[in-house]
Amino acid sequence: MHSRESTRPFLLFFLLLPYGISTGFASITLPFFLTRAGFSVASAAAIVALGVSTNIWLFCWGPIVDLTLTPRRWYLLAVVVLIYSFFVGTGYAAYSALVVHAIGRGVASTKYALCQSLGNIPVAYMTAFNGWVHDRFGGVWMLNAEALLALVFVAAGLFALQQINARCTAPAAIRP
Repeated sequence: MHSRESTRPFLLFFLLLPYGISTGFASITLPFFLTRAGFSVASAAAIVALGVSTNIWLFCWGPIVDLTLTPRRWYLLAVVVLIYSFFVGTGYAAYSALVVHAIGRGVASTKYALCQSLGNIPVAYMTAFNGWVHDRFGGVWMLNAEALLALVFVAAGLFALQQINARCTAPAAIRP
């Protein structure tokens, strides 16, 4: 057997397919819908230019990856990123479905946007908390404190759900 120095073109198809789909959407479908929704052609073009401008990173990142990563490390990195993206996407989809279900039908878009923007508040506080713990106790304690805080809030959430379920299943005469 001889060793292969380059990637098979068939595999490159699957690696570049998401790039092609997202670029096609940003450069063809998005401006079509934007102009039909009343945006000017200049506004739609500016939005498309902003979306496609991320390709500059591909241009700059490509040579660095090609020169520094071995094929084995590159595939390992790609697999880890794909697995991470799958689970993050699944989590976002589940969260969005839960929020939309809880919101109901009336002005759902506004309520969903409000819930999403309020969801950024804990992110800001967690960032500040992580910085504070890191500066005082170091990186290891920052990770430990974040994990401990996550466990505390999971326990608090489970307790709250238990209380809600107990109230919902209690007979009407016993409810306070």
